[in-house]
Amino acid sequence: MKTAKGYIELKLRELIRHFPQVRVRYEFHEMTNTHFVEVLPYEVYSTNDGYIDWENKMKFEFIKSFPYEGICFISDDTTVGIENAELTLYGAEAGYPQAAKKAARRQQGFCFGLLREKAGKEVVPV
Repeated sequence: MKTAKGYIELKLRELIRHFPQVRVRYEFHEMTNTHFVEVLPYEVYSTNDGYIDWENKMKFEFIKSFPYEGICFISDDTTVGIENAELTLYGAEAGYPQAAKKAARRQQGFCFGLLREKAGKEVVPV
């Protein structure tokens, strides 16, 4: 089995191939044993059903494989952020560099394996 960081990097490379408009940044917080993944643009993170399905499946697989580590997906609308990115990946259509706009909305990222809902639809783990 790969390390958690290796697994995440592999999955993020897969993500930008499937969603070429996306930019992702990754950071690990050793003190909390939590992996943070920032996904831009916000519109993909918050409203793209295909992306939300991908994220939910990835979280579920991650938790099964690495039960003692946390993972948190965020976008530019959260109160937490990536301070020292260990990895930044741009999809082919993401633009380089892509400026991150701060959204007026402030809400917490969906962390530690919580599955997200898609436009009012119930989400069931795969």
